[in-house]
Amino acid sequence: MSSASTPRIATALEKSAPLARVVLVGMDSPQLSVQAYRMSSGERTLIGTICSTRPHFEATMAWASEHGDIVELIVDRRAALDEGPAVFAELIAGTASANKILLMPTPERGTEVGAEAVAWESA
Repeated sequence: MSSASTPRIATALEKSAPLARVVLVGMDSPQLSVQAYRMSSGERTLIGTICSTRPHFEATMAWASEHGDIVELIVDRRAALDEGPAVFAELIAGTASANKILLMPTPERGTEVGAEAVAWESA
């Protein structure tokens, strides 16, 4: 899908098979309406990205896994995936303690990165 807009999302959900992953690339507007019933009943997943292709993203993740020392310089905080909604709410409200927050499957909750960096378990 080329860029995200409500009509394009509706078409993608209508045309996609159950269990499909619909990927948003870019942004036409900051808000979307989605057909929640069609997403839920078809067990579809909606994924968003700003401007990278899957190969570019995979290459970036491979690079990041080999250069953790550099990544540590740009990540201000780590949080568990299930903390994502609260983290985004903090960012929107301007009350977050960091700007660059990495959501991870198994971090210690609310860990600040820096002098007290956390040793991560490998998944």
